Amino acid sequence: MKNGKMSWTSITSTVISLIALGLSLTSFYIFNLQPANLEIFPAEEIGLWHFDGTLHLIVPCLLSNKGAQTGTIQNMAVIILDPEKNDEALFLKWDFFRYFNYEANTYPSESKAFPLNISKQSSIFKLINFEGGGDSKNWVPKPITYNMQVIAWSKPSYTPDLSAKFQIAFKPEDVEKIKNNLESGTRTITFAARSEWGKWKSKLLSPVELQEVLNNLQ
Repeated sequence: MKNGKMSWTSITSTVISLIALGLSLTSFYIFNLQPANLEIFPAEEIGLWHFDGTLHLIVPCLLSNKGAQTGTIQNMAVIILDPEKNDEALFLKWDFFRYFNYEANTYPSESKAFPLNISKQSSIFKLINFEGGGDSKNWVPKPITYNMQVIAWSKPSYTPDLSAKFQIAFKPEDVEKIKNNLESGTRTITFAARSEWGKWKSKLLSPVELQEVLNNLQ
């Protein structure tokens, strides 16, 4: 029994040591060897405006890297898909980075768009201005929900390897503002919210709404 007990203790110690070794190797890989793991997270709202009829979109994006190696966003674009015309889509490539000027309530240019290095286990936030081509000139959205997709390239390839899909709902009043700004040549930005978050506004919740929120958290 004594030898058996010692043998069992030895086996248990060996198993524990192997588990500890496995966890150590896994942690070493995750924090030191894992390749860059890039993700794109578009924000709640996008801005739409025109310059001499050319369509521009401002899409705030959080660019994240969960890997252990530095990753690079080499190029980005956004695709606007009209649900009523499945065979048509607008393609806009990034052009500028912008920033928000709180005092003037404007979005001045920060710089031309350039490849972004994202360090391991970190994130960066950018206000990205996407510019359309001649086929999007004087384009105005309809009061519907559009399917949107931000795509990006992290490798020198023709095919993008990163994407994030979401939807943007344009209200009738948003469309009217965009039309008026286009006709008058005003470079005012009109913001539209993601359709799945459109009902979430800062307000006093009713008992029913509060219960709905709490139920969704469970």
